[in-house]
Amino acid sequence: MLVSAETFEIWITRTRGPLERFFGRRGCARDLVDDLTQQTCANIWSSRETFRGECETTFRAWAFSVARTTWLKYWPRYAPERYVPITEEEPAQTGDPLAAAGRAEIEAALHAAIEQLPPQMRRCVLLFCQGRTVREIAVLLRLQTGTVKAHLFQAREQLANRLGNLRDALTDL
Repeated sequence: MLVSAETFEIWITRTRGPLERFFGRRGCARDLVDDLTQQTCANIWSSRETFRGECETTFRAWAFSVARTTWLKYWPRYAPERYVPITEEEPAQTGDPLAAAGRAEIEAALHAAIEQLPPQMRRCVLLFCQGRTVREIAVLLRLQTGTVKAHLFQAREQLANRLGNLRDALTDL
């Protein structure tokens, strides 16, 4: 190791705040930010013998690569549980058969319209339909929240244009 343990400890202390912001920008709750930051600092300390840099700038770059690895390792475990998979199963047929046929036609048209959206916009829409928040979608797709909001807004407009004639049918059901 080229750096003393005291210097290394000072560098970790100085980097802790930026690491917390790193995890916070990825949509983590405050308690998870604390846990992931603590885990990252522990990983940095335990692997300090492998650090080959000589300055704090090199240390920070290395620390953020450790933080990214920690994030990728732990995020699936802490990801929100609100994920609802889209299934292709048909719901049980009850009630008016004409209404059911109308709903099936509307569903088919909606699926076709969603498939015509650009790929990134389609991913945003599908994640939103599964109950994800804009921030969660941004984290999952590695986009800015403004980009996700723009995709959702544009998708609504495009779907409304493509499905305009079905709007009246929806109100009748």
